[in-house]
Amino acid sequence: MKTSNPFSRRDFLRTCGTLGLGLAAAAALPVPAWAGPIETEGVGVCRTRPLMGTFVTITVVHGSGLLGEEAAGRAFEAMEELIPIFDRFDPASALSVLNQTGRLSGAPNELCGLLQRAKRLNTVSNGAFDVTVKPLMDLFGERLGEGRAGLSPKDLAPVLELVDSSALRVDGNRIRLDKTGMGLTLDGAAKGLIVDAASLVLRRLGAVNHLIDAGGDIRVSGCPAQGRPWTVAIENPDKSDPDARVRGPRRHPQVLDMTSGAIATSGGYEVFFDPERLFHHIVDPHTGLSPKEVKGVSVRAQSAQEADALSTAIFASHPRQGLELADSLAGVECLILAAGGAACASRGWTA
Repeated sequence: MKTSNPFSRRDFLRTCGTLGLGLAAAAALPVPAWAGPIETEGVGVCRTRPLMGTFVTITVVHGSGLLGEEAAGRAFEAMEELIPIFDRFDPASALSVLNQTGRLSGAPNELCGLLQRAKRLNTVSNGAFDVTVKPLMDLFGERLGEGRAGLSPKDLAPVLELVDSSALRVDGNRIRLDKTGMGLTLDGAAKGLIVDAASLVLRRLGAVNHLIDAGGDIRVSGCPAQGRPWTVAIENPDKSDPDARVRGPRRHPQVLDMTSGAIATSGGYEVFFDPERLFHHIVDPHTGLSPKEVKGVSVRAQSAQEADALSTAIFASHPRQGLELADSLAGVECLILAAGGAACASRGWTA
């Protein structure tokens, strides 16, 4: 297979996941399927851009390198059009305006649809997935850090009152937050939606064979070579394990072959708010605490949006409840890597 590539070979392999993504270290990594002789006339195009706080790589395999280049560029454009809607750090975004004022009229369809689906998942997950946890994230950022004491139940109680998806109202294109001080974060759902939108653009342009990796949220379609699926490896989440830095079964305890659908991984091992590493970016909406029983959760689903949100919901659940949630949903599989090193999978999980 020919490769259209402005980078050096080392840069090409790095962006495609063989050497990892550095700052965007993820627990689900694409393993290049063309590592070896490939009997195909397809041209591989691999492009990477920094987006959404990570590196996003789009890989397209097509008979025409020019079409692959054009499709990848259009897919990135689609992502860049959607990102400003959901960016809570951009004061001009629709989400920021909603958080600042507590209401939003004429909201973008993409935001309204995502919030409707988030409310349904909140119900299905018994509250484990909740987009109204922003006040908790703000509290962590303000009160925790080097030299700061931890948080007491007294600190958490008034903030937990604001974590309430039932107080999030979506009526057509009007959105309202019923409690003063509420706020939304879509970090656990918007990235998947944006990846799905890019995949749709690629398919519509004829680039059926592609893989999108957005910092561990991966969407695949077709095959990189005739008769060969895309290969995705689940990375060892235990960064303290010296063997996790070398390749092999200790670093990649699970490897999956995929020709459609998506996989997303949530882990509480990359970003911490406190030096004791008790509070990270995934929080149990019921307690205000970061779960400790689980190191990582990978979810395979039909869409990246579903996989993204469910990996967060299952991480925030008790492992038994997380497995039950995955088993109750059609087309959903999950792998839970426990803090003690054990792994448990839903009934449909195959690797």
